[in-house]
Amino acid sequence: MIKKVVIYSVTALWYAFVFFWATQSIYQLVDFDILRATIWNTALIVAFVIWDKIEERIYIRLKPKDENDKIGFF
Repeated sequence: MIKKVVIYSVTALWYAFVFFWATQSIYQLVDFDILRATIWNTALIVAFVIWDKIEERIYIRLKPKDENDKIGFF
């Protein structure tokens, strides 16, 4: 349980760092124009959400079936 929390925390920190770096780069690439930076930043957010969904689907497919999983009422 602790291992999952640590891995999740490190992954979240990595995503935050990459997103910060990408946002700063976008802002400098558009010559500090707020409108264009907002548009590109929105596209970046959508790309991160799509990437997260792809990772989730890959993880579900690769996750081994636990023998202790019991089908419950819900």
